Amino acid sequence: MLGQRARRLVAAMGLGVVLPGSAAAGQGASHDHARMLVNLARFAEWPEERDYGSTFRICLRDDDPAITAFSSVAGQEVRGLTVSLHTLAPSAMGSRPCHAVYFSAGLADKEAVASLGHEPVLTVSPSSGFTAMGGMIELQTGGITPTIVVSADVIRDHPLRISAQLLSMAEVLP
Repeated sequence: MLGQRARRLVAAMGLGVVLPGSAAAGQGASHDHARMLVNLARFAEWPEERDYGSTFRICLRDDDPAITAFSSVAGQEVRGLTVSLHTLAPSAMGSRPCHAVYFSAGLADKEAVASLGHEPVLTVSPSSGFTAMGGMIELQTGGITPTIVVSADVIRDHPLRISAQLLSMAEVLP
């Protein structure tokens, strides 16, 4: 049975429950992550002085296998802006303005995350230990309900603001 916190998280992220080992669990993970990232972005606030252009920019590494799945969220709206996808070489992370950067499992590394510095960028990944390497939000979707792990240290020292509503639904690590 889902706990109240888990039910709120599933409802807020717009996800259904997928049992591990089911066909949907393997095929839809990247699509789920794309939807989760868009929904997470709705709980964040970017500094007004930062110019990202006229779209909400989601960036992925150019070698990320989730690019196709993320195309399903292109055109949606976040904070009054239309979502657009951009791919960057790993060495170019941080060189272009992005509202959010997603790293598929295994593609996040300390150097890439550090290259984003203290830019107001929402960093999200399902990579185990992502928050320990300086990422903001780690998606843990291996169980019956998704878990969002947030790094309090990263958020505290970051120009991007995460809403208290999201923090109340997340597992917050020091």
